[in-house]
Amino acid sequence: MDDSDEGYGLILAFDSDTEDFTRGFELGQLWERLNRDGWLYQPLAHTSNAEMFIRCAEAKGLPFSADPIDDEWISITIGTPVGQEA
Repeated sequence: MDDSDEGYGLILAFDSDTEDFTRGFELGQLWERLNRDGWLYQPLAHTSNAEMFIRCAEAKGLPFSADPIDDEWISITIGTPVGQEA
């Protein structure tokens, strides 16, 4: 995704642009939200992190679903939103 095409810009530029750093940072943010809220919906997540998202769900004993957006992006849900339990 080229931020300049969308009119977006970085608020804080990191000193590393490796794929592993990006994946780890993204996963850390989502793991924190999952721990805080007990479930997670992320409308835009890196496809390269899919296996780790599945592992997060398994570690918590929660259901996982993902919908492809394109080759680079997916939307994910881990767990069930509060108030929507089956």
